[in-house]
Amino acid sequence: MIAAVQETQAQKNWGPQALDEMRCARREFQDGNATQRDNWIRSNEYFYDCLKRVLQFVVEPGKRVLHVRCETGHLLAAVVPEYGVGVEIGQVMVDYAASQHPNLQFVKCDPEDLELNEKFDYILFDHIFDTVDILRAFERVRQHCTSETLVL
Repeated sequence: MIAAVQETQAQKNWGPQALDEMRCARREFQDGNATQRDNWIRSNEYFYDCLKRVLQFVVEPGKRVLHVRCETGHLLAAVVPEYGVGVEIGQVMVDYAASQHPNLQFVKCDPEDLELNEKFDYILFDHIFDTVDILRAFERVRQHCTSETLVL
C-alpha cells in the first residue's frame, strides 16, 4: 500500500502534469508579489542600476525592444525604446507594469507560447531559470528576430 502511494506521488511530480503545476505555482508567486517587486528593486538599487547601465550601453535608444519576463517593466523603460513590449507570465504583474509605464505595451504569455507576429531590434530575455521549456521559448523568441536582432 505504501509503495502504491509513493508511486502515485512520483507520477504527479513528473511529466506534463508537473510542468503545469510548476507554471501555476510560478504565476501564483509572481501575482502575489507583483506590487511589492519595485520595493525589492529599490532595496537592491546598486545591482539594478548596474544592470540598467549595461543595458543602456548595449541597447540603442529609440529602437524596437521586446523584453520577455519583464517583471515591472523597469528595465524595458530604462533602455528608452521607440516601441517596447514587455511579456510576463502573470496578469497581476502585467497590469502593474502597464500602470507604471503607460508608454509601453505589456502582454501576459508564457515564453514558450509567445506569438506577437512582430520583429524587434533587441530582445531581452530575463528570468530564464524558471522557464519550463527553454528550447521552445528560444524557438518562439527567434520568430521575433530579424537577421540584425540582438538577443540579450
